[in-house]
Amino acid sequence: MDKVVNNYLVEQPSCGNSFATQNYLHYQEKIEHKWVEGQMDVNKQQAILNQRYEFEKCLLDLKTKNKIYNELLCGTVYKAADGSMVYSVMDADGDVLRSKVLLNTKEFETCMYYTSYPVFQAVLMVSLNKDEKIFFNFGKDGISPNFFLKKFLARGINILVSKKAEGDASKALLSYSINYAKYIQLPFAFGWCKYGDGVWHFAKFGELTMQEVVSLV
Repeated sequence: MDKVVNNYLVEQPSCGNSFATQNYLHYQEKIEHKWVEGQMDVNKQQAILNQRYEFEKCLLDLKTKNKIYNELLCGTVYKAADGSMVYSVMDADGDVLRSKVLLNTKEFETCMYYTSYPVFQAVLMVSLNKDEKIFFNFGKDGISPNFFLKKFLARGINILVSKKAEGDASKALLSYSINYAKYIQLPFAFGWCKYGDGVWHFAKFGELTMQEVVSLV
């Protein structure tokens, strides 16, 4: 009688034919091996899809937080032609009521470092005066505007507005910093690391890693 093995119909040999029996067992083993390989490929593809989904979800969450920052602003910050950071207050119609240079520096650049494996992490870096860099951990709740302001003041970077306007100005500057940041994906550590799209990368010594960036926060 024929036998079904993993959805394959296999002809069974007669009991008296040992050679045919050996062939049948070998053929059955090959079919089972192919089936297992197929299942492994399916599981691998599913794992990659899951990884990409989580990665895209985290990035979307990052952008959503930035949108919330923008919605809370009463003012805005922009970079002038000479490199100065300018704080402007606008009315409900979008007309500028007043503008003022916000920082006592003309060099201001931001970068968002992130990694998605083994867990999603993000760190905002603000670069000032060429060699001056400030790092902020972008956690579940984003970055606190008050903490953002305190770190600036601790480094001698003054916010050139009144105390009353400081809070709103720091929110606007934080929003600008995230919105105009250069996004760079980093390996988590030296050695083999997986990127958000499922691609593996071997991080050599000398490469910037997320572990190194986190240590600077």
